[in-house]
Amino acid sequence: MVRKLFLFSKMELGEYPYSPERLDAVKEIVDFVEASAEEYPRQGLEIKTGPMPRQAVIEADPACFHSILTNLLDNSAKYKQKETGTVSITGRTDGQNLLLYVVRTQ
Repeated sequence: MVRKLFLFSKMELGEYPYSPERLDAVKEIVDFVEASAEEYPRQGLEIKTGPMPRQAVIEADPACFHSILTNLLDNSAKYKQKETGTVSITGRTDGQNLLLYVVRTQ
């Protein structure tokens, strides 16, 4: 938690290194969910993905992108109102934009 607060402080001050790369956002999300397959169920949170575009290339810093996903899922686990909950991550493209939907249900 202290590490996250320190990171947010650095970001607010503009002192956080941001190194964007071309990423396949769908692959990043799927890999992230697979890597978290044991962590979130222990917290009573099931994560579902899909439907998604086959590929969606974005310009983003991989560490920042993973931090955003972690923050969304950590908050979903922490603030669920029942003992268990589900988060669905879906996406679609709209022209050159990728629209991601992260929805928590109880």
